[in-house]
Amino acid sequence: RMYEKMNMMIEQEDTLKCNYPVLCACGDEEEVNTIVDVYPVYDKSNRISNFIIFIEDRKKTGKIRERLEETKSESTMLVKQLMPPGVSGFFAGKEDDFAFSAKNVTAVSVQIVQAINLISEEGSEKLSKIFAQVERIAKEHQPFIKVQSIFDSLIFVGGIFAQEGDNSHAQIGLNFAKDVKNELTSLLQVNNDGIPRFEIAVLTGGPLICNVEGEKHKSFQVIGKLIDDVIQLQAAAPPDSIIMAE
Repeated sequence: RMYEKMNMMIEQEDTLKCNYPVLCACGDEEEVNTIVDVYPVYDKSNRISNFIIFIEDRKKTGKIRERLEETKSESTMLVKQLMPPGVSGFFAGKEDDFAFSAKNVTAVSVQIVQAINLISEEGSEKLSKIFAQVERIAKEHQPFIKVQSIFDSLIFVGGIFAQEGDNSHAQIGLNFAKDVKNELTSLLQVNNDGIPRFEIAVLTGGPLICNVEGEKHKSFQVIGKLIDDVIQLQAAAPPDSIIMAE
């Protein structure tokens, strides 16, 4: 068929090139599907006298594609193992909502105790920038995500998709809290009135009920005693420090 196209190019002089899929036999007896591009060569009379043929080397590309397909399959299998069925169905667009129980998670509560003073002296923009910094640090400590924002406090949880027996989120939560403490120590000035700048609590436990709520504007929600407990624990934290429990 490629020869047929080449003959057609001779008959139709306005044809610039043609291409055709070809199964090439390599020297190592391996067959590779490739694309052949055929360009005409014109003589002085502006007639096609010959052809230049480019054969795309897809041998390595084919192997890379096979590896990518294997990786994709492995990733899909891993996601199915880590995520509850309802969650994967939701992400695939097959479900409108989902809910599941996370048996063991770590919650981190961060309160800016000086929030009222900050707003009165520098406006709400200052508090928003501090919160943005805390959320940025959270992104550096996967799998922690923000689940609640209550005026002067932010609450994060990690490990909601963790496999049974995987408690690594507890150590990650502590590292997250330490980095937040260092950041807030540099951002917030010490006042002479004795009011703490911030308080941080880290609490591991569960379970938490996780679900998506809302019809038009959906949001991820977590419900459980652990959230209330971490807020109470944070209120007992030493000034400008971290308190941790499980």
